[in-house]
Amino acid sequence: MTKSKQGGGTTRTIRDRATGAVLGYQALMPRGMSKAPPGCKNPKTYQQKVGPRCATRAAALLILAEAITARKEVATLSHGLTFSHYLRQEMKVRHLKAKTDFKLAMADDPHAAADAHLAAWRSADRIHFSNASFYEYPPSAIEIETLQAWIDSLQTDYESKRTGEPLSPGSAANIGEMLRAVFDRAKVKPNPMSSVELPSKGDPRFVHLDGSEQFCFFGSDEIPLRDRVMAGCMMAMAGRIGELISLEPKDLHIGPDAVHGPHVVARFGGRKHRPTKGRAPGRVELFEPGLGFFRLWMRDYYRGGARVFEGPSGGVLSNWALNFSRAPEEGKRSWSEIVGKKITSHVMRHTHAVAMLSGTWGYDPQSLDFVQGQLRHSSRAVTEKYYAAYEDGSRARQVRHMTGNEIRLRGHEVTALALLGLADASFDASGPKNLAKIAVRSVDGRPENGAQTNWKTGSSDASTHQTLVTLSREVLRAVQAGEPLPYIATLAAELARLAGSSVTQTEAGAE
Repeated sequence: MTKSKQGGGTTRTIRDRATGAVLGYQALMPRGMSKAPPGCKNPKTYQQKVGPRCATRAAALLILAEAITARKEVATLSHGLTFSHYLRQEMKVRHLKAKTDFKLAMADDPHAAADAHLAAWRSADRIHFSNASFYEYPPSAIEIETLQAWIDSLQTDYESKRTGEPLSPGSAANIGEMLRAVFDRAKVKPNPMSSVELPSKGDPRFVHLDGSEQFCFFGSDEIPLRDRVMAGCMMAMAGRIGELISLEPKDLHIGPDAVHGPHVVARFGGRKHRPTKGRAPGRVELFEPGLGFFRLWMRDYYRGGARVFEGPSGGVLSNWALNFSRAPEEGKRSWSEIVGKKITSHVMRHTHAVAMLSGTWGYDPQSLDFVQGQLRHSSRAVTEKYYAAYEDGSRARQVRHMTGNEIRLRGHEVTALALLGLADASFDASGPKNLAKIAVRSVDGRPENGAQTNWKTGSSDASTHQTLVTLSREVLRAVQAGEPLPYIATLAAELARLAGSSVTQTEAGAE
């Protein structure tokens, strides 16, 4: 069977079953123009025969083209303006509205920003709709079965030239939105799309870097230090790539004069002051390791230009995000290969969210409301849709804390220097840094058995054994949960010190 252009039908080769000799060619109408007869086993894939059997494929294709043209002309003459007309009209109206919105948002080039906003619709029109059998049909003449067959065919017939993969559920949903808008504009009631089934998106899927993968990525000598620091800044601001490359120095507040603490304001979503996805600036609080990444960048890599991140000639680093998936040169690994999973620049945004919810960086696990503010989501429902499962983990940790079954290391945060492997920021010459007194609490909040433990001197009483047990359990839990390596190392070092101190005191008591 040979296909014509997408949505343009096919020709079937008729062969002699005994000899395999070609007997002729049969033209078949597109699925969207074919009406399955009663009792058809596969009505969604049925294609109606048109014309007689032809001696050549060219003759069959000619009959097919004439039949499709005639069908479209009859429908147009009978019912008026076509689907393509209403689709172009809808895109024009949306383009004008987007341009007005971008003007209000003070974009440098509202027209270009509006063009980018409509890029997905224009692409879908060019690739998918222009080849659909109903493209030149009036909307009122398009049947639900035709729409359903066409959408189903996109799932099986379409393959992206860029990715080599079939149409994604998200793209199908965008096409469904376009169809619904066109029927609304054409005032077709009820809207046929209310009866059309679109592919299910399923649960949202995303990739993030856990504690060990962060150390693998940021500590890799295969990735230039400049790129690692820049990626750390992107993780710090939980930003999209457009927000990162358009960041201006006046929106970065990391000095001692920062109002209400270090923070960054995401004001733009791309070059030429294009607004952010939410159309409004958003503030993101900065702390380690993100704060350290920004301070390193401003000290060592900022060139003094209009943007924080600029290319060698002062241009926008629009291609920088490609480094996540492509190798820098032949014989070297891509960043995805270094980490061991397929990642994009958006992985840094997801990593920030998960790290906040699960306490990966050494802070208390935060709530979805806090993460919503950091990610600048329009509603809590959006944040919950993606990250609710990770807040469940923070709830479990909170229960352990409230019931006295959690060890907490105050001031033991993962720093940018530790992730980059430039210095072990968790230790200094005197031992673990900021390893303040760790209290093993009972349910009522008092030290178990009324005991007091001096962690600096190592002296202990009846609670020492329980402390060793609790620390051992926390080390095991941290390893299984993939906690940051400095955190695990600090626990292990303290466990070894306490164990040694306990043995020494036992021997001294025996003497």
